[in-house]
Amino acid sequence: MLWFMTVQWKRLKKNGSDPVPSEVVDRLFLSDESPLKIWREFRGMKATELASISGQDKGYISKLENSRDALSKASSGKIAKLATALNISMEELVFNNGN
Repeated sequence: MLWFMTVQWKRLKKNGSDPVPSEVVDRLFLSDESPLKIWREFRGMKATELASISGQDKGYISKLENSRDALSKASSGKIAKLATALNISMEELVFNNGN
């Protein structure tokens, strides 16, 4: 698992066209925050904007951001819509969820 996290961390930091700051990468790997919230904040989006772009309800976004368990139980279709709205892969949204 540590090797996987190291590879992911390096990939995120080198994301050529859209570099991800170290602070964001650290939050993704070292905090208990929801990856959805971290990515949304990095993109400078309000929860209402993410809800509108992804076609999800704002309350559902809030639920996903406040419960790591809820994000891990979300359908792949909903995860795909959220990831697309955030311009990231599904794996980047859920890779470390629940660990």
